Amino acid sequence: MRRIFALILIVLFSSLATADSRESVLLNGTWQTVFARGISELPAEGWKDFNVPGKEDSDGSGEARFLWLRRQIEIPASWDGCRVFVRLDSARYNPHVYVDGKFI
Repeated sequence: MRRIFALILIVLFSSLATADSRESVLLNGTWQTVFARGISELPAEGWKDFNVPGKEDSDGSGEARFLWLRRQIEIPASWDGCRVFVRLDSARYNPHVYVDGKFI
């Protein structure tokens, strides 16, 4: 009985170690943000710095507007050929993600 229990612990701890060893790029920090009336075209002007995590408030006009956020990040060379996942913890209302100008 002890051998089975020890094997379960080894499997459990090895899977936890594997989960913690994944490489990641933290997306917190300074982004640029702008409100727009639609999502079909990237706004050309009006961008301002915004710290993530944070909260961007509406101007109270009552109009339907969309918040665009953008940031340039460096992907480690070791990720070449690997699947990459984007985790957006606080995004709401159907976020759209673009990489190099392409919707993903």
